[in-house]
Amino acid sequence: MPTADFKHKNFLGFIDEIVKYCNNKDISVIATGPLTNIARAILYRPEFIHKIDQLLIMGGAYGLGSYIQGNITDFAEFNFYCDPEAARLVLTTPGLNSKTKVLGLDVTQPPRCGLDRRFVNKVRQRTNAVKSPASELIFSLLDFKLIYSNVFHLHDVLAILLYERPLYFSFKCGSVKITPRGKWRGHSEFIHNGVGKVKVASTVDGNRFKNFLYSRLISC
Repeated sequence: MPTADFKHKNFLGFIDEIVKYCNNKDISVIATGPLTNIARAILYRPEFIHKIDQLLIMGGAYGLGSYIQGNITDFAEFNFYCDPEAARLVLTTPGLNSKTKVLGLDVTQPPRCGLDRRFVNKVRQRTNAVKSPASELIFSLLDFKLIYSNVFHLHDVLAILLYERPLYFSFKCGSVKITPRGKWRGHSEFIHNGVGKVKVASTVDGNRFKNFLYSRLISC
């Protein structure tokens, strides 16, 4: 059996298990990659929607903050660029969009969320006395980031923060339009029309984010 076919069947079996055994609003989903599998689950078993309490997505760039460019092209963020059709389906599905919060580059990549050598050294000084495999892995990843830039951003970590500390964020409610193809493929546009139900993050408290991250890193 081809590997891709096996993985596909395995994934659908996983969705069957969720639909069978989970109660409504039993699960929260944090999506930090392309939305292909979420869209596939919706099309395969629409009942999957009812099992979701909240869907938190890292994806897009909406012009709600100072940083509005994409990171894979000038117009698109990587996750939405990879599968714009899936992103469009997920963000427009009735019954799901009202449970959805989206975090774009506007919020994950402003200067206030950037990490630098000073932050990494502060964490290292606190954890030097007690080294562990986890801390060594963390510092190898952080140091790797600093090879290429003096300041780096942890987009997906902010998606975790969105789940654990939603009060650190502010949101605007509306619709999200995704361009499916062409030069603007994957481009995301927020439409504040009073009709859409998707909550798009517009700001985050950068200091509280860094304090949250610091407390987690020194506990590893």
